[in-house]
Amino acid sequence: MTTDASILNVCLKMWIEFGPTFGMPLEPRIRERYKGLAESEIISIAKTCDKARASAYKFVNDRAALILSSPQNLQTQFEQYVKFQFDWIDAKNISQLYSQSCYIAMK
Repeated sequence: MTTDASILNVCLKMWIEFGPTFGMPLEPRIRERYKGLAESEIISIAKTCDKARASAYKFVNDRAALILSSPQNLQTQFEQYVKFQFDWIDAKNISQLYSQSCYIAMK
């Protein structure tokens, strides 16, 4: 299954957005927004978004010392990593993922 990058980015944004639905299952939100998608597509999109978020968190967490000592270097490395691993993620979501990953790592 190939899902359009714009759909993946909208769903990733829903997944990483802080607010009342943060941490709640993504699938119901995908179903609500994209009523024509098959259940297998919804599950695949949710897994793809979760993989991207988990990978971003792990990348920053593994380099947490750089958050304070070399934040520009870490951000550059992060952007390159995400663009290589998940070429469908747009710049706005990369920025949000980076900020959120740093926040989670520093908690």
